[in-house]
Amino acid sequence: MLVLSFLALLPALFTPRFTPLPVPLFAAARPLFPVQSVRGNEAPVPPGKTHEGLHRLDLFGVRTEPTGPSATAGVQPTPRAGAADVVLPGAAAASPPSVDALIAEALANNPTVPALEERIAAAREMVAPSAALADPMVEGMYTEAGFPGWTVGRVDMSMIGVEVRQDLSRRRKRNARQAVAEAEVATLTADIEVLRRQIVVDVRRLYARIFGLDQELETLKLGRELLELLEETTASRYSAGEGDQEGVIKAQLMSSRLEERQTDLVASRRTLVAALGRLLNRADQFSIDRIDALDTPVFPDENWNDLTAAGSADVIVKHRAVEVAERRVEAAKLELKANFSTSAGAYYRGSIDPVVTLKFGVELPWWRKQKQEPLIRAAQRELEAARRELEAEQSNVKEMTSRIAAMKEQSETQIQRYQEAILPQTSAAFDAARSAYLTNRGDFSTLIEDFNFWLDARTELARRESDRYAAWAELQALTNSAPAAADRGTHQ
Repeated sequence: MLVLSFLALLPALFTPRFTPLPVPLFAAARPLFPVQSVRGNEAPVPPGKTHEGLHRLDLFGVRTEPTGPSATAGVQPTPRAGAADVVLPGAAAASPPSVDALIAEALANNPTVPALEERIAAAREMVAPSAALADPMVEGMYTEAGFPGWTVGRVDMSMIGVEVRQDLSRRRKRNARQAVAEAEVATLTADIEVLRRQIVVDVRRLYARIFGLDQELETLKLGRELLELLEETTASRYSAGEGDQEGVIKAQLMSSRLEERQTDLVASRRTLVAALGRLLNRADQFSIDRIDALDTPVFPDENWNDLTAAGSADVIVKHRAVEVAERRVEAAKLELKANFSTSAGAYYRGSIDPVVTLKFGVELPWWRKQKQEPLIRAAQRELEAARRELEAEQSNVKEMTSRIAAMKEQSETQIQRYQEAILPQTSAAFDAARSAYLTNRGDFSTLIEDFNFWLDARTELARRESDRYAAWAELQALTNSAPAAADRGTHQ
């Protein structure tokens, strides 16, 4: 049959042009899908295919109407529409921006960064006032010894005057309050570093996840083209009385499932692109072309626990919080010391000589048990809490480091397994199932099952690549790597 002859030649259609066609009709077939890296298009786009009874595909993947007997056969392939016709943004346009470019844009435009910078600026403005003396108080006074009459200038005790009073806090107290304010500024400065690193991690994660979806969508596109050929073939065989209707229905069902999967992936991609646009502060107008490759991450050779313990921004924040709490304890203890005040006044008595007064006062911590001592205990408890939080964060960083190491080892092991074993095995299994189906030694269900294995292997490899990149991004955030130095990996 003509259909059998064509299917026997399918390996040649999916191999490079210089590969000679097999001479025996059912000779050992070359792998239908040569194993390639997940980088870029992990499965080759089939070259131009033309055969009676099959969809015609030109070199650009433009499908024309089917021709031949199947066009008028009793069972027609299900028309394709909707999700299957979705084209990724920029699928044939310019390359997407690099991760470095997206990170730079996010750090420059994300509104949360300048918001925290404004809070830091506000905290810096509070440093000087924290060490300033209290404002002086000016009081006016009228003393009348012969009230309700007017005796100023005639009675010694009657006078009109002005008095100025100034509270004098101890220099050490004011320095302690200033030290607390400076420590709070340092904490906010560490907070903004945490924020910047989180933005960098989020951009890299989203970029990697979009890459994984793009590779899966591209694999589905190739798989759908192949499935259309199989569907046409089963329809032709059924029309010729050489196959049953089950194969036709299953091929149509598989095509519908691929369209369902593609619709979900397109929706997921739009969600991720919107999230990435939010980080860039242009979620309503952001789009990104198809991502065909990720840089291979280069993990450091040094001890990761040492790197993360010294470079974690979250640990630094907790250290700064401990410093703030320590300085607040010192400031609270100094409140047990007495404060001073001084005042001076001048009074007019008419024809009688004026009066001048000078005063000096001491503010005693008389109610220390109800005021200063509880404040000291509260500050000490805050210090202990800050130390416990630092200990917890250090433990958390160790756990994150171990988790990242496990993710990295798992991803690299599985990537190697997929590249060296699963990918060639699924291709070989699919080729064997195809050959068995052509010679009536296998059923269509096995062919579809092996097709699913082939499809899942390639999409899973892209996911493993994405996971490894995400693990590297998290490690970069923990080891104090500068955003400007992002993505130092080598490109495959």
